[in-house]
Amino acid sequence: MKTLIGIIIMLAGICLGIYVGLFVLFVGGIKDIVSFFREELGYMVLSIAILKLLFASFVGSLICWVSVLIGCLFFKE
Repeated sequence: MKTLIGIIIMLAGICLGIYVGLFVLFVGGIKDIVSFFREELGYMVLSIAILKLLFASFVGSLICWVSVLIGCLFFKE
Protein backbone atom coordinates (compact mmCIF):
# COMPACT_ATOMS: atom_id res chain seq x y z
CA MET A 1 0.00 0.00 0.00
CA LYS A 2 2.84 2.39 0.82
CA THR A 3 4.41 1.62 -2.54
CA LEU A 4 1.23 2.66 -4.32
CA ILE A 5 1.02 5.89 -2.32
CA GLY A 6 4.66 6.64 -3.15
CA ILE A 7 4.06 6.09 -6.86
CA ILE A 8 0.95 8.30 -6.78
CA ILE A 9 2.85 11.10 -5.01
CA MET A 10 5.68 10.89 -7.55
CA LEU A 11 3.35 10.95 -10.56
CA ALA A 12 1.29 13.80 -9.12
CA GLY A 13 4.44 15.80 -8.42
CA ILE A 14 5.80 15.26 -11.91
CA CYS A 15 2.50 16.35 -13.46
CA LEU A 16 2.32 19.37 -11.14
CA GLY A 17 5.92 20.34 -11.96
CA ILE A 18 5.26 20.16 -15.69
CA TYR A 19 2.06 22.16 -15.32
CA VAL A 20 3.58 24.90 -13.15
CA GLY A 21 6.89 25.11 -15.01
CA LEU A 22 5.54 24.94 -18.53
CA PHE A 23 2.07 26.40 -18.56
CA VAL A 24 1.85 28.77 -15.61
CA LEU A 25 5.33 30.28 -15.71
CA PHE A 26 6.64 29.80 -19.25
CA VAL A 27 3.46 30.33 -21.25
CA GLY A 28 2.21 32.89 -18.72
CA GLY A 29 5.46 34.83 -19.05
CA ILE A 30 5.20 34.89 -22.83
CA LYS A 31 1.56 35.99 -22.57
CA ASP A 32 2.53 38.80 -20.20
CA ILE A 33 5.28 40.00 -22.55
CA VAL A 34 2.89 40.04 -25.50
CA SER A 35 0.27 41.91 -23.48
CA PHE A 36 2.93 44.42 -22.37
CA PHE A 37 3.65 45.41 -25.96
CA ARG A 38 -0.01 45.43 -26.98
CA GLU A 39 -1.47 47.41 -24.08
CA GLU A 40 1.51 49.51 -22.93
CA LEU A 41 1.48 48.24 -19.35
CA GLY A 42 4.04 49.26 -16.74
CA TYR A 43 7.60 48.04 -16.72
CA MET A 44 6.95 46.03 -13.57
CA VAL A 45 4.75 43.68 -15.61
CA LEU A 46 7.56 43.21 -18.10
CA SER A 47 10.15 42.51 -15.41
CA ILE A 48 7.91 39.97 -13.67
CA ALA A 49 7.24 38.28 -17.02
CA ILE A 50 10.97 38.00 -17.70
CA LEU A 51 11.53 36.55 -14.23
CA LYS A 52 8.76 34.02 -14.88
CA LEU A 53 10.56 32.92 -18.03
CA LEU A 54 13.92 32.70 -16.29
CA PHE A 55 12.73 30.67 -13.31
CA ALA A 56 10.19 28.44 -15.08
CA SER A 57 12.48 25.43 -15.46
CA PHE A 58 13.96 25.82 -11.98
CA VAL A 59 10.58 25.93 -10.24
CA GLY A 60 9.15 23.09 -12.33
CA SER A 61 12.11 20.80 -11.74
CA LEU A 62 12.22 21.71 -8.04
CA ILE A 63 8.59 20.63 -7.63
CA CYS A 64 9.34 17.38 -9.51
CA TRP A 65 12.40 16.53 -7.46
CA VAL A 66 10.80 17.28 -4.10
CA SER A 67 7.80 15.10 -4.90
CA VAL A 68 10.01 12.27 -6.17
CA LEU A 69 12.06 12.42 -2.96
CA ILE A 70 8.91 12.36 -0.83
CA GLY A 71 7.58 9.44 -2.89
CA CYS A 72 10.87 7.57 -2.44
CA LEU A 73 10.54 7.87 1.32
CA PHE A 74 7.52 5.60 1.11
CA PHE A 75 9.66 2.93 -0.60
CA LYS A 76 12.19 2.92 2.25
CA GLU A 77 9.77 1.55 4.83
